[in-house]
Amino acid sequence: MFERNELYKVYKISVPIIDMLVPYWNLYIRVGGINIIDSIELPKEYSAVKDSCANAYAEYKQYIEKNVLNEYENFAAQESVSNQVLHILKDYIIESIYSKENFNNTFIDNVLSITHKDDSLLCVTKGCDPKKMKSLLSKFLKKSNPIMLLLKAIDTKKGDRFDDMINKGIYDIEAENALESADIRCIYSPIYYKTDFCSPVDKYETYNLDVSEFWLNHNLFKEVQDEELKETDKIFCFSSKTKDSILNFDGICLNNLIIPLVSDFKELYPQNLTAIWRELKNGVYHHKSESLDSPNFKCNEEQKAFLELAKNEDVTNRLSYLTNNLFIPQEYISKIDGIENCFNDIMIVDGLSELENYEFFSSYNDNDKPFIGIHKKDKAGSSAYKLLHYIYKKDNKLNNIRGHNQINKCNGKIAKVLKPNLAFYYLLRYYEDFFTLALNEIRQENERIDFIVNQNLSINNSKYEVDVIAFNGTDIYIIELKTNLTIDYIVSYQKKCNKWLQYNPEIADHLKFMIVGNFGSETLNVCGNKEESDEYNVARPNMKGCAYSFSVPLDSNQELLCFTESCFEKLKFKLSKILIRDEAPNN
Repeated sequence: MFERNELYKVYKISVPIIDMLVPYWNLYIRVGGINIIDSIELPKEYSAVKDSCANAYAEYKQYIEKNVLNEYENFAAQESVSNQVLHILKDYIIESIYSKENFNNTFIDNVLSITHKDDSLLCVTKGCDPKKMKSLLSKFLKKSNPIMLLLKAIDTKKGDRFDDMINKGIYDIEAENALESADIRCIYSPIYYKTDFCSPVDKYETYNLDVSEFWLNHNLFKEVQDEELKETDKIFCFSSKTKDSILNFDGICLNNLIIPLVSDFKELYPQNLTAIWRELKNGVYHHKSESLDSPNFKCNEEQKAFLELAKNEDVTNRLSYLTNNLFIPQEYISKIDGIENCFNDIMIVDGLSELENYEFFSSYNDNDKPFIGIHKKDKAGSSAYKLLHYIYKKDNKLNNIRGHNQINKCNGKIAKVLKPNLAFYYLLRYYEDFFTLALNEIRQENERIDFIVNQNLSINNSKYEVDVIAFNGTDIYIIELKTNLTIDYIVSYQKKCNKWLQYNPEIADHLKFMIVGNFGSETLNVCGNKEESDEYNVARPNMKGCAYSFSVPLDSNQELLCFTESCFEKLKFKLSKILIRDEAPNN
């Protein structure tokens, strides 16, 4: 498959709560004696815990009253009841600090879910390296302050004046120790649905979680999950093998969602094609560009208006007369009647010496003013003056001064060029936005259709930009878009498709490929297996040229579908015909 990204980290942590409590507990026992157990006070909701402490102490007193003990035996009995009561209090403290409020205060920005049992925490994190996780764990311990809870329970007279007694540096140390021994897993899987799997996960070994044993971060779930996470008390962990601890489970199931907890989850639990699509949609295979120049394009109002205008077939037919996807030559200017406000009047100058491969655009409205001046900074390699050309307009003619009293011939042609905001947009982004606009309307009409755009896929350390990936429940379509489709583009894309088929054998039968152009070069007339249709491969009225549709062969008995379509409604119809199938998904 394509190379995967890490989406989450799972931290399986044992938090040594008892290690933090022991020094303070032992100090109070040494100073106040074992009878301080009799003075333990807890909130009303923990009356059962207080009763357990009292029962343990009563049993101790009965034992020493009935038996004559030497010094060593008496010490052993005290130590035994002391440890017993401390472990009872530890359970109370753990239940107190593992509250939703404490989790919200600390983990709300970085942790999706926490499963907890006794001293164990299982944290599903996003954007959390070990250093960050250590900091969060330390912050959590300081805010929840388990030592404070112990001291308040055993010394009610002191009230809240314990801060000077508590060395909060111990929380930093214990957090560091916990992370050093933690099991840290990189997770490459998204949050799945039960239906993404070939067999139900509930057939595996499971552990039902009490509502007090888990915390779900609804705020962060909104960022990583399509559907809103509903409140639930039906959660269980599961494993492909018998496990005796929550830290050893493979995943968490809540309602219809599945949160993977192990790196090799995909290998352990057979998936269907819908799961592969969910991986694509959730960025498992998308490698974000690290370049500062990577596009972060957002349409301005002029471009949005142009895109909306282009939904009219009459408009796109007129745009077919563009040369180089940029300007309308003089002989076709009449063809853009009605959309002149998208263009500026220009003069195109070409045929200049030493600049034969260039065309220059400039306004031709001003008379007797500089039109174009071309100055070469370095004269090396040229016998000409550094001022190569100085062109100005006079009496509706272009004059090209090349030297003293020397005027050369200058070719100037009237044309209309797309306005600055539209010129680069049309070249770089227009057809991608046009195409996805059509796809989006199809998706609204058919819930089985879905798509993503602008993906960077990687195979063998080679990165490939993909314009659109679409899914219809049966197949995954990888789509390349071109403003003007040519044979060279098709040949290049053909090679990419064959490579992707080679490196994705498990889904090769469900990979389909398209390359689609706004318009196409006349050289496409000689390409591939033509579609027999009145709409394609024949001249269209009111449009320059025709729309093309054909296929070329790929490996694995696959085909690359190639077509051009500038008309919005015809594009929607053709895509619907390709994507929407009557047969049920075969995953």
